[in-house]
Amino acid sequence: MTLPPSPKAATSSDDPRRGNHRSAQLAAIAALLLFGVAITAVLLQNHSHAQVVDPGDWEAAAEHIRAAYQPGDIIRIVPIWADEPRVFLHGLEIDMNREPDPEVLDTYERIWLLVGLGRVAEAKASLPQSYILEEERNFGGADTLRFRLPASARPHYDFLAHIQESEASRFRDDQPLHRCTNWTHQSWHCDRYDRWLNVGIQMRDMDADPRTCIYFPAMPDHYWHQLTFRDVQMHSEIRGRVGHDNWAVRSERGSEVSFEVRINGELAYARVLAPRDPLFHRYTIDTTPWQGESVDVQFRVYAADFFDRFLCFTAQIPQDPSSL
Repeated sequence: MTLPPSPKAATSSDDPRRGNHRSAQLAAIAALLLFGVAITAVLLQNHSHAQVVDPGDWEAAAEHIRAAYQPGDIIRIVPIWADEPRVFLHGLEIDMNREPDPEVLDTYERIWLLVGLGRVAEAKASLPQSYILEEERNFGGADTLRFRLPASARPHYDFLAHIQESEASRFRDDQPLHRCTNWTHQSWHCDRYDRWLNVGIQMRDMDADPRTCIYFPAMPDHYWHQLTFRDVQMHSEIRGRVGHDNWAVRSERGSEVSFEVRINGELAYARVLAPRDPLFHRYTIDTTPWQGESVDVQFRVYAADFFDRFLCFTAQIPQDPSSL
C-alpha cells in the first residue's frame, strides 16, 4: 500500500505577512533617507546663501577702487572665480591668472585686491612679503586692499615693454636676413599684415592662464624667426617663461619647436618644445659674463613644420640690488 506524500511544512518565507512587513521596512528606510537628503539640501542652501556676498557690497568696494584707480594699477579679485564684481570694474585692468605671479604683478606700480567671502588673510598671504600694504577697507561682505610695489620688485628691463624698439627678421642659411618692418596691431609683420605670422604683444592662453606675452610663432619655409633688442644694459640674469599656447597644444599639426636666446651672437639659452607640451616653462639665464655691459639680445624660434606652432614668451632683467 502506497502512502500519500506528506504535506510540505510551511516556512516563514512562504508567509505573505513577512513579505508585507519587509516592504514596509524598506519604505520606512527610503522615507528616512529622503527626509535626510531634504534636510541636508536646506542646510547646504542656507550655508551657500551665507557665503554669497551681497551685490551692493561688491558694488561699493568696486566703486571705491574705481574712484582711486590710476595708470599703473592692476586688480585681482579673490576668489578668482567670483564674477559678480567684474561688471562694476569694466574698463579697468584685471589680473586673470589663477594664482598671483610676481612676473606679471611686478610690472605694475600698485596692486588692488577685491576680496569676498572673508578671505582677506588668504589674499594677503598670496602676495610677496615685499609688497607694501597702503590701505585696507571693509564694505560689509567685501574688502579692498591696496599694495604698492617697492622699487626692488620692478624689473630693470622688460623686453615686452620695449617690443616696438626691437628688430624683427627672418633668415635661413641660403637666404639673406629679411627685416620685418611693418608695425601694426602692436606687432612686427614681414611685408603685408598677417594675423598669424608676426611677432608682438598678445594675450594668449598659456597653460590654462590668460597671459600677455610676446607672441613668437615659427615661420614657414624653414626660416628662423628672430627678434633683436639692441643696447640692453645687462645685470646678472634674464628671467622669463616660454611655451606653446593652448591652440598649439591641442593641434595635431606641427613639429617640435626650437627656442634660443643669444647675447652678442653667443648662445646663452636653448630649449626644444615637444609638439603637445602644455607647460609655460620658466627659465633663468646667467648673464654675469656681460654684467654692466650694453649688449644685443636675440630671441629665435624655428620649426621644421610650422603649422600651428604658436609660441609665446616673456623675458625680464631684474633689478640689481646693489644699484638700489
